[in-house]
Amino acid sequence: MSGFGPGAEGSATREIEEAILEVGWAHRRAALSFEIGGTAPPDRLCSRLGGLPLMPPGEQWPRDSRGRPLSLLAQVKCADLAPLPGFPHTGLLQFFVLGAGPGWGVGASGYDVQDGFRVLYWDAAPLAAVDPPPGTSDRLPFYPPGSWALRFGPAVELRPMTACEWRFEPLLVRAWSRVHPQAPLRLADDGCGLPAFLEAEGCPGELWVDEVAAVCPPRGSRSQVGGWPSFEQCDPRLWPDCEGLRRYDTVLFQLDSSIVDDGVRPWVEWGDGGVGVFLINGDDLRRLDFSRVMYYWDCG
Repeated sequence: MSGFGPGAEGSATREIEEAILEVGWAHRRAALSFEIGGTAPPDRLCSRLGGLPLMPPGEQWPRDSRGRPLSLLAQVKCADLAPLPGFPHTGLLQFFVLGAGPGWGVGASGYDVQDGFRVLYWDAAPLAAVDPPPGTSDRLPFYPPGSWALRFGPAVELRPMTACEWRFEPLLVRAWSRVHPQAPLRLADDGCGLPAFLEAEGCPGELWVDEVAAVCPPRGSRSQVGGWPSFEQCDPRLWPDCEGLRRYDTVLFQLDSSIVDDGVRPWVEWGDGGVGVFLINGDDLRRLDFSRVMYYWDCG
């Protein structure tokens, strides 16, 4: 094959989209999605956004290195994760972030340094609701403040690798090269590490693949546990000085923006429509070791 002839831009774009889908669906992972419901009791042992954390007696409230109290973003009752293999099915997972300031604690001391955020896990311990200490902010990426139910689906879904995953690009180039060895695919850098456009030798002009990250998978709610992570702009694990973050390969908790105005559910928004994700290494997860977690969010 000698590349693409004149006027073949549309055909090449379709073939690239097909290659994107092929790579994505060849690397599927089990994910358990969740939705945000109405209000939930703020002190109940249930999956929810906000409310009061349940902690063992005498446990210290999590704070950052400056002594500021963190705020409970979410807690997950692990029994709700029973359909999802490889995750704890007993106990309670909690996700705290710094409510004060504009960034909700992301990258305060590093994306995997639990300073501006904290992940706690309690298993088979007596737990009681704890009131937040003075100075705890209720400014979180959902409004109005309060306690809101998280409702997990009854079954897992096999979801394709997202095109924003750092491993996706080399997999796409290899898949394309197997079919079109004489028309190599080049990924143009938009300054963030993701391709702004795709280009195949022998095809005139730039091949714009509309919303590459939306080709695989199609857009929809990204609130889930497990599966592949989503990023609104780019995966920070792509950055040369962040290669150490590539050990974090499993979605521990991912909360998508959800713009609603029904008077029943909260308005969730990371910046202007982004997504927040907590990642953990799969081996650490199996050991129930939550001391090393990556936390990141970005927006459009």
